[in-house]
Amino acid sequence: MRRRRTLAAAGVSAAAGAALLVGCAASGEERIEAVLPLDGESAEVMLTDVFDDGTWDAFAVVCPYTPRVRTAERLGVDPSSVPEFLVQDGAQALLLLADGEVVRQLPGDRARVDFCFDGTPGVASADTPLELAYDRRDGHWHAVVPVPRVR
Repeated sequence: MRRRRTLAAAGVSAAAGAALLVGCAASGEERIEAVLPLDGESAEVMLTDVFDDGTWDAFAVVCPYTPRVRTAERLGVDPSSVPEFLVQDGAQALLLLADGEVVRQLPGDRARVDFCFDGTPGVASADTPLELAYDRRDGHWHAVVPVPRVR
């Protein structure tokens, strides 16, 4: 079963909503998990609904063991704007970009929502949906189609 979920349609829990309203720093995974279905099936998530501040127009994922310089070269950005070399299997970072510059880094834990699917490296426009599936064997959400990533 596939479902398209948005913050407007799905709503968020009172705690997550309160955290967003008062400006508390909810992690990227917490904000994405807030729009995923509770039945643990599959979902299509629009990051523009999750990170809706309107300050970005593209995104990329940085997976473990990707050197900072390589990430910067692939994205065409200043190396200081991307995360350090991620040396843990469970590490990842979601980068939000505006006009070709990184405006937000969201470090993440692949054990919560795993974006590091073997896909085409690069940048996706903000209106690219993320297709995720829940794996009952490990209890985690995983990308089921390639997410633009930097290798």
